[in-house]
Amino acid sequence: MFVPLSLQPQPVRIFLCICVFFELVVVLSMPFGAGDSMRRFLITMGGFWPDLLKGATPVFAGQPVTMFATSAVLHGGVLHLFMNMVGLVWLGPIIVNRLGTPA
Repeated sequence: MFVPLSLQPQPVRIFLCICVFFELVVVLSMPFGAGDSMRRFLITMGGFWPDLLKGATPVFAGQPVTMFATSAVLHGGVLHLFMNMVGLVWLGPIIVNRLGTPA
């Protein structure tokens, strides 16, 4: 069942906005020739790197912890973002209704 964006639960709207923000940073940097390098930078800094859990050297001290949150909002492109957000808009209300919203 499709729920319009205006009726989506707040956690779903917030997560969607964060994901779109990071993709917009990449897309808006493309005219300046920095699109691919910006995406690589964001994925290097916030992507999920399993080797960090095995003792690899992180880029910054908190990376092995923060990657669990930041990797969820980074995407490989506009199509990847779109497909994930379709799933979020479809399943998000069900998950929020089942789990409840944070107090």
